[in-house]
Formats: sequence, C-alpha cells, structure tokens
Amino acid sequence: MSGILFGVIVGVLAAAGLHTAYAQSTSTPLPVVCEGADSLVGQDLSSGGQRSFIGNVRFRQGDVTVRCDRATQLEGSNTVDLFGNVVVRQGTVTMRSVSARYDGNSHLATASGNVLLTDRHHTLSARQGTYSTDTRKATFEQNVRATNDTVVVWSNRAWYDRTSGVRTAAGMVLALDSSTHTILQADSLLHDPSADSLRAIGHAIVWLQDSVLMVVQANSMAVYQHGRDDSVVATGSVQLYHPSFAATAASLRHHESLGTTWLEGDPVLWADSSQLTADTILVEAPAQQLQRIVGRGRGLLAARSDSLYPDRIDQVLGDMVVVRVANDTIRSIAAHPNARSITWRWEGTDPQGVATFASDSLSATMQDGAINDVLWLEGVAGEVVPERLAAGKEGSFNASSLHWHADRPKPLPPPTLPKVPDSATVRP
Repeated sequence: MSGILFGVIVGVLAAAGLHTAYAQSTSTPLPVVCEGADSLVGQDLSSGGQRSFIGNVRFRQGDVTVRCDRATQLEGSNTVDLFGNVVVRQGTVTMRSVSARYDGNSHLATASGNVLLTDRHHTLSARQGTYSTDTRKATFEQNVRATNDTVVVWSNRAWYDRTSGVRTAAGMVLALDSSTHTILQADSLLHDPSADSLRAIGHAIVWLQDSVLMVVQANSMAVYQHGRDDSVVATGSVQLYHPSFAATAASLRHHESLGTTWLEGDPVLWADSSQLTADTILVEAPAQQLQRIVGRGRGLLAARSDSLYPDRIDQVLGDMVVVRVANDTIRSIAAHPNARSITWRWEGTDPQGVATFASDSLSATMQDGAINDVLWLEGVAGEVVPERLAAGKEGSFNASSLHWHADRPKPLPPPTLPKVPDSATVRP
C-alpha cells in the first residue's frame, strides 16, 4: 500500500529544487554586481541610482550568478529586476523564469512566469516562486509540479522549511509514482522528517494499481517508515476497496511488509457474499492475496445465499470469528468462545426451517455462499425449527447485533492526471 509513501513526497517537495541557496545573509550584505551587458543606460534618481541593462546581462552576488535579456538595477536598495530568459544559478541549482526580482539585502528571490527550478535529477515548475535564505523557507504557487525520478506531485502551492525539513503541498494535490503505479490525492500533504511521517489531510485517497486495484479513502492518512517496514494509518470515514474484499471503519492500520490491515471503530468487512462485523477486524492478505480474516470481540459473520429469500441470513457468532479464504472464496469459518450459529436448512431448493445452536466453539464450511457442515464442540445446546413455524418469522431468529450493511465500497476510478512531459528542457 505504501509504494507512494516516501518515494512520492519526501524526496520530491524538498529535492525538486527547494534546496536553492542564494547568497547567505551576512551583517553587511554583498552588493549585487553587474559583470557585463551589451548596453547600459544610467539614470540619477532621488531614491538612488537606477541603471538599465540590455542584452546578455550578467550579475553576481557571492556564489550566485544571474543571467537575463534585460535588467533594471536599483543600486540604493541593492535590488535587481530581471526580464526575459532569466537564469539564476548557485551550485547545482538552476532557476529559470520569464521575470524575477532579486533583493540582495533580504536575500529574497521572487520569480514569475513559467518558473522552472532544477537540481540534479529533481525539478520543480510553477507560475510563481519565492525563497528566503534568512528564514530558509520557500514557497511556490500556481500549477506547481515537482518531479523526482519516477515521481510527480501536482499542487496549487508548496512550502519547504529547510531548518526543520518540513515540507507541505496544498490545494488539489495529486501524486503519481509510475514505478509502482500508485496515485495519491488529498487536500494537503505534510512531511515531517523528524517523525519519519507523511500526512495526507482532507479527502485523502490512494490508488494502488501494481497487481490489482486497491483504493483507500479517509479524512486523513499518516504514513510512517521504519527501515523497510512501511505502515499507513487512516482515520475518519475510512473506506477500503480491493477486488477480493471491501471494508469501512473509523480507522485503519496497514503494514505493507506483513500484508496485514487492522480495522477499528465499528468495522464492517465484505468478502464473497458475506459480511463480518466485530470490535476489530484483522485482514491478512500477503502479496495482495486474501487468505484470512479475523474478527475479535463480538464477531458476527452473516451470509446471504438465496436472493429469493433475502431475509434468511446465515450467521456465525463468537468472541472471535476466523474466516479462511482461497481464490477469493470463503472456504471455512471458526468461532470461539461463546460460539453460536443460525443456519437456514434446505432440501434442494425447498426451505426446511432453521437451526439455532450454541456451543463453546464451532467450525463450519461454506458452499455456494451458504454455511453448511457445522461442527459444534462442547456445551452444545440448540434446536431445529421446522419450516411451518419459521416461515414469515425470519427476523425473530436473527442475532440482536445483526445489521445487514448495504454500503459496500465500490471501485473508484483514479483521477485524470495532468500531462507529464517526457523531460524538462534545461539549457546550459
């Protein structure tokens, strides 16, 4: 589930150029010096000298170099306005834009118009971008796209605090990891490296499409990485869709390496033609193959097998209910302690009443979506009610905790992603 995790945002928002470092603040800022231009026009203004440069303009402040087609330098404020094919370089970082302003005193660079920032394999593009070396904070706005190898993140805004390492993207956030075929969508994303965590907040949805389509929705998600053990915690109106099962809950915890998912807070899980409710539900699906489901605390497995008799629901109850699955089909059920079963009997297609039994434990098999071949062990008590007494009274035989849930999550198609260019053209 977590292929999107640290490959998607952790490396992207920071490494996609946000390591930009213009000349660092000093007690006496270095002047921004023009190193050359095709032509120069000077004017003497009361606010300080203003000079205009045209053609192959080059400036320098410390280890920061600037190139553009035209520039206006305000010497009194140590500021330069840059126009046309603006290129700002510092070390391995290159920022390009249509226009920009560089303030040598505040060390704030503000760019607009097709801003493209590159640093080795990382790029970030936006319509506007600013960076302050005093606060070590960067902000990029409007049509932001951050890329890092196989990962692309789109958003309306992105922030990066180099001191704390915290990275944030907000506003219609979409992330794509093409290597794992994973898509993430949320209102905002927050990465805090000190906690090894990534949070997707607000309408968070993740699509995992490597082998099968798996979709998780929640109000918020938190992603943690400890070595190779990635885990996801989703909270608030959680919905999970998988071709083999679906679930809803108040919270979800998933461990990718173990292939386990815990559901808590009134969880409901649908598999085959059955549904399971319990205080907590454990799903074991290593390599995305559903194998076992465990309901702990007030477990109740309910199965509807006959559409002609929708009120006749087979039920198995117990403090723990264990369901075994093979090839997306429930094969067996076990319950203990305080086990109970409610099974409707048939002879061919003719109804034959209902059997209700209680025992310390039980095991049963399933065939064609119906519970059969039940084996009760120790403390067995119960009865078989004939059809003439059971017909029309189906609800009176149901467990008091039974509620058939019809809101099974359905597959949600992934969003249409903005076009990703094959590569960003960066001139030398």
